[in-house]
Amino acid sequence: MYVSQIAKGNVRAALLQGVIVQAAADIGSTGAVTLDGDSDSGVTITRAGAGDYDLTFPLGGVMRPPKIQCVSSNIDCVAIRAFSASDGTMSIQCYSDGGATAADPADGSVLSFEWLGAKVAK
Repeated sequence: MYVSQIAKGNVRAALLQGVIVQAAADIGSTGAVTLDGDSDSGVTITRAGAGDYDLTFPLGGVMRPPKIQCVSSNIDCVAIRAFSASDGTMSIQCYSDGGATAADPADGSVLSFEWLGAKVAK
């Protein structure tokens, strides 16, 4: 796709390249996370507390907050607590009981993420 910018009467165009970054994390019995082998490099995830996870993702371009899916028997919703495209960081919180209680996903659950963005093609 082309993006044009008018600056002082000059038109500049840049070719933007679509970026998709994907990751999936398997949840263990204590809420511990393990990225699966198909996750894109540069993505990390760590457990910070009950249902509280911190992620890093590759920098470059304009990244939007990700689409998040939690396949779990006990999690009702997942909220993005913080997101910084410029730092490549995000924090999420998983909730049960209709969003009333912070909770780890059940053993065997999967958290998956898909970031969409664009960067200037070289």
